[in-house]
Amino acid sequence: MMGMKRLVLTLLLSSWLHQGGYGFQPLHPQRQSRNLQVALAALRVPQNPLTSSNNKQGNPPENLLVEDRSDNEEAPSLNTAAGGLITERFLIKKNMSQEDEIKINNADGIYGLSAFSLLISGYFRVTEFAKGWDFYQHEPIFWLKMSSVAVLGGLSFFPAIVFFKRDQARQQGQTLAPLSDALVERITTLINAEILALLTIPLFASLMARGVLYMDNFPWPLGVVLYVVSLGGAGYKYGKEAFEMIESEQALVPIGKEEEASS
Repeated sequence: MMGMKRLVLTLLLSSWLHQGGYGFQPLHPQRQSRNLQVALAALRVPQNPLTSSNNKQGNPPENLLVEDRSDNEEAPSLNTAAGGLITERFLIKKNMSQEDEIKINNADGIYGLSAFSLLISGYFRVTEFAKGWDFYQHEPIFWLKMSSVAVLGGLSFFPAIVFFKRDQARQQGQTLAPLSDALVERITTLINAEILALLTIPLFASLMARGVLYMDNFPWPLGVVLYVVSLGGAGYKYGKEAFEMIESEQALVPIGKEEEASS
């Protein structure tokens, strides 16, 4: 609507000056042509903001810098995941009782379900909500966030495997000794790292929502590779380490059979 008004005013002004309104001399034909071009420019169809030559500086299109309501849908999952991790952190200690381990196992399960829910909401955020894939594929911070999520998942393999294996042994009627000090210290360190990785998610989300480091020509396959390498590398490292420490620390050996397992 504003474009049509601008067009009409430009044409009227051009016609008025051409006729010598208020003593002005008629415009030179070349100036008349220029006025006509300005008027016609108002009717041009806007170019695709992602391919426009005006966006070569790497600034995100203004129409994509809008409020993303999916943030509100991610918040419950993120808060629940954080609550599960913090619960684990407060419960983990040396010489834990069986009841404490069961509580940690339950908290870890809640954390896992919340993390899965966070991935689902993140998928719809990228594909269905305000900004969409056209924005995120060009945003390096989005891929940093995804890599942080991948590392977070890899870190969680260690405590999840340890507590899951011990819970299976208890369900088979075995009475296990408390976790060794080395295992408790390692799990504590990894839970601390998980909490730090989780805190980076809202930070990265805030930065990418503002288009920080946005680049038109960012090669999104590079981001995919970074994500896959982070997930595969962290998952393999901490998963393998969990099985090795379970064996070396005799975490699944029933009480009274430690010496037999050592021999």
